[in-house]
Amino acid sequence: MTLRFGLAALPLLLAACQSLPEATPDLARDWKLVGFSEGALPPRVTMDLRAPGRAAGQGPCNRWFGELEGRFPEFRLPMVASTQMACPDLAAESRFHEALGRVTAAELAGGQLILTGPAGLRLTFAP
Repeated sequence: MTLRFGLAALPLLLAACQSLPEATPDLARDWKLVGFSEGALPPRVTMDLRAPGRAAGQGPCNRWFGELEGRFPEFRLPMVASTQMACPDLAAESRFHEALGRVTAAELAGGQLILTGPAGLRLTFAP
C-alpha cells in the first residue's frame, strides 16, 4: 500500500519541485521607436511583436522581420531580413538593423519597451 501511494504521489511531488516559469509581460502589440543610442533617431521605425516568436516592422526605408530568440527578459534578433527598396535613409536603416542584431535583453518601464545590449546599446519603443 505504501508503494502505491508513493508512486501515485510522485507526479505531484515532481510538479512541486519544478520552478514556475517567469511571467512574460504583454509585449504583443505594435511599438514605435522613440529613443536610439546609436545616433540620430531613424524616422518612421516600428516593431510589431503580435506574432509569437517573431518580430517585424517598418524601418526608415523597408519592411523588416526576424525570429526572436530567448525568453523574457532575454530578447535576441540575430538575423533580420528586409525588403530591398532604396531611399535616402538607408544609412539609418543599416544602423537600426545592426543594433537589433546586438540586442540581448528587454524590459518594460513606464509603459515603454526598452531593448538593451553591450556597450550601452539602447532602443526605446512606445506603444
